[in-house]
Amino acid sequence: MLKLTILYFKIYRNLTIIFEEGIAIKKFFKSLDLSIIVIVLILFSIGAIALYSANGGFEGDTSETMKQIAWFLVGIVCMLLVSAIDYDFLAKIWIVFYVIMIILLVLVLFSEPINRSN
Repeated sequence: MLKLTILYFKIYRNLTIIFEEGIAIKKFFKSLDLSIIVIVLILFSIGAIALYSANGGFEGDTSETMKQIAWFLVGIVCMLLVSAIDYDFLAKIWIVFYVIMIILLVLVLFSEPINRSN
């Protein structure tokens, strides 16, 4: 528990440093790989258009498309937050993430099926 608390404060400190200083914000956005962002935007656009078309276009139900857009925006925010974390810090605590992911994978084996999926 102590390690997770320390992890939280280190992440918070790193994000605070990045977003408090104007120069650091410019440096942060310049360090992002533009090609990956463009590819993600293109794939999202194709998926959103296909989903919109599959739901009937203008006459159909657009709630699924709106959900897709909302979750895309949540994903972009999460991507920016995670990319703000120092890589060396993540390299030091990789085992914590590894153990958490293994536990989550094992928990899937014992979960109830949803919509008859196994």
